[in-house]
Order: sequence, then C-alpha cells, then structure tokens
Amino acid sequence: MSLRIYVLLWAYPGADDALVAHEDKVLGFVALHGGTVLLRARSDGADGRPLEIQLLEFPSAEALDGYMANPLRAALASERERVIARTEFIKVRLDTLIDWSEFQRVELRVGTIVGAAPNPRAKKSAYVLTIDLGPLGMKTSSAQITDYYDTAELVGRQVLCVCNFAPKNVAGILSEVLVTGVHDRGNKVVLAGFDRPLPNGSRLK
Repeated sequence: MSLRIYVLLWAYPGADDALVAHEDKVLGFVALHGGTVLLRARSDGADGRPLEIQLLEFPSAEALDGYMANPLRAALASERERVIARTEFIKVRLDTLIDWSEFQRVELRVGTIVGAAPNPRAKKSAYVLTIDLGPLGMKTSSAQITDYYDTAELVGRQVLCVCNFAPKNVAGILSEVLVTGVHDRGNKVVLAGFDRPLPNGSRLK
C-alpha cells in the first residue's frame, strides 16, 4: 500500500530562503525511490507557523525508508542543521481518504435563516432555527451557536447545512438539518458562510 506523509519545516530566523534552497535539493531525491511530491506550499512563517509544508507519496514504507536513508540526502545534514530549526512528520492514513462519490453523498446546501429563538429545553444553550432551503422548503435545526450570535443578527444570514442526515429529536425539537460551523480555540462555534448571496437550496459541489 502506498504511503503519504506530511513534512512540516520551520526555519531559523533569517534562513527562510536557505531552507527553500535546501529543500529544492532534498526533494530531488524523492523520485529516486518511486516517490512523488504531491504538494509543496509555503507561508510567511509568522506566529509559529511552519515555513514550508510538503505532502509526499511513496509506494511503500520501504521506499520511504530508502528515501530517508539516502546517502546523498544524508550528505546534506550539516546544511540542514544550519537552516532548519524544527521538522515534523505526519503520516496520512489512506483508509481515511474518500473518493468523489463518497463526498457527493453528503448533501450540503445553502439556506437562509428566517427565524431564530432560544430553546428553553436545551441542556446547553441553543437556538431553534427555521431555515429556508428553497426547493427543499423550510427546515428546523437546533444549533449550539449562542456564544457569538444573537437571534436578531442570525435572521437573514445564509448558512451551509447538511440536509441528508436523518431527523433527530434534540431537546424537544425535531432537528431536520445540521448547520455547519467550526470550533475556534475557545471551543466556540463560528458559522460557515459565504461572501456573496446565493439562491436558497444551492448545493455545494
């Protein structure tokens, strides 16, 4: 089975260009072991972010081991120590990857919130939302999004909903769709949204 690995690289102060030049050389050895550089991206390295992120794929663990032990790569160790402050390797489990047909099974659609009210029966603070999903009609959702949003500002807001979960009874409310969002560092939900208005019911593709 093929193996994918993320490589995260941090540079010493002032060594950004030297790190990139070093990795230009090192990545030249990937193909010698049957590997492929699937992704190579850079940031500004600010706020503790890695300067460079790579995604490499090898046909086997043995091929990856061969790349790591390549004597030409090892010969660059002293240069590497001068420019690279920190390296992290993250293996990607290929059995967690999905194909396009699996993604298409998730029915993600745009809806507009037309009603929002607190749910007094919820154990954790939550709103009952009424969402206009165009051709799908009006749908109800129970959403724990009270940290950053009040009911008045939610009305008229477009959100992204999962529409093909089975309806679920949540604190006395039949929740028909899931409103999507992401937890921030404070574990508070930030809603997914759009920077342009879209027809209700539009599907994410």
